[in-house]
Amino acid sequence: MSETIKILLLDVPAEIQDVLEGVIQRQDNMETVGEAFDPINLLLTVDDTESDVVIMGHANADRMPGICTHLLAEYPDLLILTLSTEDSRAFLYERKIAQKEITFQSPEDLIDSIDEAFSSPMY
Repeated sequence: MSETIKILLLDVPAEIQDVLEGVIQRQDNMETVGEAFDPINLLLTVDDTESDVVIMGHANADRMPGICTHLLAEYPDLLILTLSTEDSRAFLYERKIAQKEITFQSPEDLIDSIDEAFSSPMY
């Protein structure tokens, strides 16, 4: 993919945010375009930044955050990566509410999941 993947952050756990941003900065095809501080701000910021990916912290990893429904209805090509704030699980939501659990050991694994999703033939 030749275009830069624009990533927006929301409530990413502090212990991983700096490391995650560092990993994103080292990618030739990705950039962090901002940070939203609440769901309302997120809805506005996704449009303003033309984000391709939203990475957000979420307490209940077994259930999709309600904001994902709104985002994917408005932006069906958006990827949403939720990071559990309770354990080392992450979920990738894409293309009209599809869910894929991601096993990761490091922020690099999360970035690889985003890159892999954008490398699929449907993008």
